[in-house]
Amino acid sequence: MIRQTFGNIYFIIVSLTGFGLFLSSLFSISPIHNVLVYGILLFFMIILELFPARIGNTSSSFTFSLLFTMNQYFSLSLTTATFFATLTMMYVFQKRRWKMIIFNAAQLTICFIAAHYCTEFVLGHLELISSEFKEILKIVAFTSVFYICNNLLFDLLCLIYPKSYTKEAWLQKSVRELIVCVIEMLYLILIQGIGAFGYDEKKDVISLFFFMPLAILSIISSSYSKIWGEKWRLLSLVSISTELNQMFPSSDKKRIRRLLKQFLKSSGYALYIKEELYYTYWIGDGQVKYKEEILRNLPDSFQEQRLLVSQELRKLGFTMAGEMKQCLVSPIIFEGEHIGFMIVAKGGIDTFSDGEIRSITAIANQMASLLKTQSLKIEQEKNLILEERNRIAREIHDGMAQSLAGLVFELELSVRQREQGNHVDVIHHTIDHLRMALRELRQSIYELRPNPNANIGLIDAIKQKLAQVDKQYPHNISVKVKGRLERQPFHVEKVIYNIFQESIQNIIKHANAGKIDVQLLFKEEAIVIKIKDDGRGFSLFEALIKGQKEPHIGLISMQEQAESIQSELEIDSSPNKGTLIMLKVPNKGSVNDDKGVDCG
Repeated sequence: MIRQTFGNIYFIIVSLTGFGLFLSSLFSISPIHNVLVYGILLFFMIILELFPARIGNTSSSFTFSLLFTMNQYFSLSLTTATFFATLTMMYVFQKRRWKMIIFNAAQLTICFIAAHYCTEFVLGHLELISSEFKEILKIVAFTSVFYICNNLLFDLLCLIYPKSYTKEAWLQKSVRELIVCVIEMLYLILIQGIGAFGYDEKKDVISLFFFMPLAILSIISSSYSKIWGEKWRLLSLVSISTELNQMFPSSDKKRIRRLLKQFLKSSGYALYIKEELYYTYWIGDGQVKYKEEILRNLPDSFQEQRLLVSQELRKLGFTMAGEMKQCLVSPIIFEGEHIGFMIVAKGGIDTFSDGEIRSITAIANQMASLLKTQSLKIEQEKNLILEERNRIAREIHDGMAQSLAGLVFELELSVRQREQGNHVDVIHHTIDHLRMALRELRQSIYELRPNPNANIGLIDAIKQKLAQVDKQYPHNISVKVKGRLERQPFHVEKVIYNIFQESIQNIIKHANAGKIDVQLLFKEEAIVIKIKDDGRGFSLFEALIKGQKEPHIGLISMQEQAESIQSELEIDSSPNKGTLIMLKVPNKGSVNDDKGVDCG
């Protein structure tokens, strides 16, 4: 907090000093004696500021050589006022924050005036050296003082403000500034050298000729830098979008954090999603938080993209890391539904470029699809759980509950017949029914376990089920398997097994069959499962009517499950003639997959 206060004081002092020098120069400007030269130099100054050349990982403007030349042609006041006004105009065009616009322009203005007076002071004590060497010394001294002063002011700002400023960062910045300083110095010496060989009367043409290549190189370098930056941003955006798409329908928060950290670099971020009536914190890097992690009364401005300063967010209850200054709030919207928002914050003097804003917007849109898919998945899982609970409830109601009700009736009858001495047979009959009810209860418990095909495969699961049925309910069961099984998607195998299991359960409960034939045919185009019994059969029409009036897991549910995997379910049955159930499933496995199961 103390460093923040001192930093603000430093900001104010530098800004007021630079702005005061600008006003002082503005009121002491002398008439322009050569409008053409001034216009040419001003044009190049705007070009060089508008298109900074790329040096290393950042960009720098080669404006100083032109600034020095303008100071040679015209007065210090005119040059200072022009420089400050041009910088301010360019920073406004680049959409920087006003606080940084005034500070940066003021800082460079202070450095320029300091370089001018320091150079005049040094040269005033060197009267014995030649004029040619004196001009070169002036260039070296002026350039060196300007860049040293500029770096000292910037370093002091970074040291005062509560922002990490490592030795590596300082070294990279110093090397970059040294390169720019040397280039500017050599360029000015080259101009001065050519001017010393007889071209003093044509300095207008020399200025125009020698600043043209510098402007062209700056434009090319700046354009290349922007293209390279957009290319990197596009590749990064494609990369993170691809990885996010691969997460559907899951949402691995750890992986998402890694992707966002890589994409957003040093920026802080936090995502909030809407759950029923409130917003809750979902994911972030810890630099942007909400005190209670539950947002109730958000302003309407959060429904649209906005750039905010950290103080505005703090007023709403957010806590920001000390160095976070500017924030971008990007809503997360899916098909017109506002499902959350994303906050990205930058620290220090960094600002959001148009490209960064577009990229963050794209990521927010991508997150909208991810979050909506996750929401739909959770809702689907809830529906599946509810459906399974209803199925179990119907099983208990239609099976075990009715059996127990019958047992109660038989026991009551046994009590009434006790006096007659013939209640023993009723008790034995009741015990047999209790055993059947116990079997149904065990079967219901068994069905609550996960589908066995998830672990042992579809064929083994079917065989295991038939072996269990044969042990509990003696039948003449035959199984024929033809073809080569290609592993299907899990949800497809799950539906196949569910329909098979339900068919077997219906045979056990209702068919009173003595023989069951199961055929598994695995073809290239389809998987066919046939289940045939010689039981009592039933009227398909009556069963469907009953299913509409008394919904249960039976035929209608089997048909719905088959349709969910684009399969055909055929049921052929009639009273006293047995039942044939055939399921035909499109083969979605790989025919040449080495992991296929040879079924013999």
